[in-house]
Amino acid sequence: MVGYSGNSQHPVSDVSLGEKLIYDVYQALRANPDTWNSTLLIITYDEHGGTYDHVAPPETATPPDDHPGDIDHFDFKRFGVRVPALLISPWVKEGSVFRARAGKEIDHTSVLATLSALWPAIKPLSKRDAAAPSLLGVLTEPKPRTDDPLIRVTPPSTGATVPNANRPSKLQQLQAGKVASLHVPNEHGTFDHDQPDLKSSNEVSEYIRDRTAAWENHAARRRQHLQASGR
Repeated sequence: MVGYSGNSQHPVSDVSLGEKLIYDVYQALRANPDTWNSTLLIITYDEHGGTYDHVAPPETATPPDDHPGDIDHFDFKRFGVRVPALLISPWVKEGSVFRARAGKEIDHTSVLATLSALWPAIKPLSKRDAAAPSLLGVLTEPKPRTDDPLIRVTPPSTGATVPNANRPSKLQQLQAGKVASLHVPNEHGTFDHDQPDLKSSNEVSEYIRDRTAAWENHAARRRQHLQASGR
């Protein structure tokens, strides 16, 4: 959840609440040995948070399909900047660093590739995850570890109270402005749209969610129409 009271570790949120969420999930999994011994907990992020990355994004990505971006015509052949990722399991060697084999890049679709590798009945969703390396190579221990790295660790807590917690953040307002510019047909069949006056963080979140969903549905129908017409 993003906002002043969210637990996503996103800016304007109390990041300690995100730390508590990760800790609670970890402890819930460890509480049942049968569950824990068959678990690979993946913690990653959808963006890099503005942190400088000295490594330029590779341009060797496999596009998910043959359609460029609807707005900017981006061809999806370039990866994004790097984001953190943690692979947590009793089958992972302590302190190990996992890298893909030469010529491959680990990205978010590696999670999908891992599911397909575990259960062949799960077919790839696109060319991107079909080409992605799986994460199963990180599971190298001959038997499940029994140590608990967090045995003496407690999640941090700021104890802070955020004033005007339901006020839209500047980041939310910026995102809402971007979403308002999406090409979504209105009830008259045109693309005219005025962003409503959004007073609270919840209202902004709902607006972003609903308008993005409407845009995705419109884009999907447009692709289906182009395919049906042979264009």
